[in-house]
Amino acid sequence: MPLKTVESCFKETLLTPPLRHRNLWSLLHLALLTPLHGLRLLLLDFKSLLWAPFQMPKPEVFSERPHFFIAYFTCGAHFRYLKASVDSLLALDLPFAYSVRLFEDRKDPINADEVRQLLLRCPSGSTLTRTPLPFSWGGSNVIVSTRQAFKEIYSEMKSNDLLVKTDSDTLFLNSNIFEVAASCASQIVGQTHFGHGHKYFQGGCYFLRTNSIRRILSSPTAHTALLAAWSTEHYLSDLPEDFFFCLLAQKCNLTISFLDFYAKLPADKQKMLEDPSAAGHFLRRLPPNKSVLHFEKDKPLMHILAERLLGDKKSSPSS
Repeated sequence: MPLKTVESCFKETLLTPPLRHRNLWSLLHLALLTPLHGLRLLLLDFKSLLWAPFQMPKPEVFSERPHFFIAYFTCGAHFRYLKASVDSLLALDLPFAYSVRLFEDRKDPINADEVRQLLLRCPSGSTLTRTPLPFSWGGSNVIVSTRQAFKEIYSEMKSNDLLVKTDSDTLFLNSNIFEVAASCASQIVGQTHFGHGHKYFQGGCYFLRTNSIRRILSSPTAHTALLAAWSTEHYLSDLPEDFFFCLLAQKCNLTISFLDFYAKLPADKQKMLEDPSAAGHFLRRLPPNKSVLHFEKDKPLMHILAERLLGDKKSSPSS
């Protein structure tokens, strides 16, 4: 399935909008709430236009090997998932320099003592930042907060560095995808995902090169968000972040490598919940090109698989 342009999406749905936009409630929502979210994005675009010449110089410094800035978007309620994810990352023994950047929901912050202990175990340069707006699954709040996080990290990046956007409910299985992203010529590397009539990269884990972030930060968001929301079953208040940023990247003419590095969870999930030994069997059968497990809709499984994954790594001869 080809990746459609935002303009073609809008033209296709201008006269025949999605079913969600064909009823009275939807029209009221569009009329009353869309302007509020649209103004928030327009204000963001205005600030970017005003400050871009001063805060976003084009980086020209290269490091010998890329540095990975691993950006987690998380909240207090998901701390146990975050801890398991960071533990899996630390267990990789990555052949690259990296730092962990935690962006916590300002409405649901993480316990200060817990996050302090977690950061002490992370590489030097790891930090915690509170998002400017309350976080949620999607919508303009997420777009603004994610974009602000990209901007903060971009200011520290060298030309060949990479930003890894990830979530608390991910486990890292091996370093294969990091090595692929480091050697890939594409500006963005992401997991192939289909939805809303599009192929786009799934938001649980994707990789952005420095020059792609500069292009994204200098591109207007409101126009793309409005067209993306209108062409899908979403409003600006619940527009998926990954769908939006993929369309914005395409509008910036960025090169995207759509790969298949997520491991699929087993169909019989109940068996794994009832018999934790099945987790070890599942993990041992995964091919080496599968580097990430994402538990977006299966969070009860994450703790079981994390325990087995980390236990196996500690007991392996190479550890």
